[in-house]
Amino acid sequence: MTAEDRSIFEEEIIPEALKKDFSESAEHAMTNPILFGDFLTLDPGMDMIDQWRLYEDVGDYEHIKPQWVKILDVYNEENPPMELVMFKNAL
Repeated sequence: MTAEDRSIFEEEIIPEALKKDFSESAEHAMTNPILFGDFLTLDPGMDMIDQWRLYEDVGDYEHIKPQWVKILDVYNEENPPMELVMFKNAL
């Protein structure tokens, strides 16, 4: 597949198919990047083994950043502190 083929597929074929068959969720399905994880409902104060977590669409970076900051804060209370910068690729 050439770069031109990929571009046509990603920019024309997929969006049109989504609009046609999944009109109510097409815009959300074309979000870039699509982020999934099992940490959105994680309670960092509890043992992870005791928690049931669902692998789900976690939204965008702004939506997941507060959860990661909370997880890091709890970790830093119980362990030698890690000073992490929450940039997009880390999230």
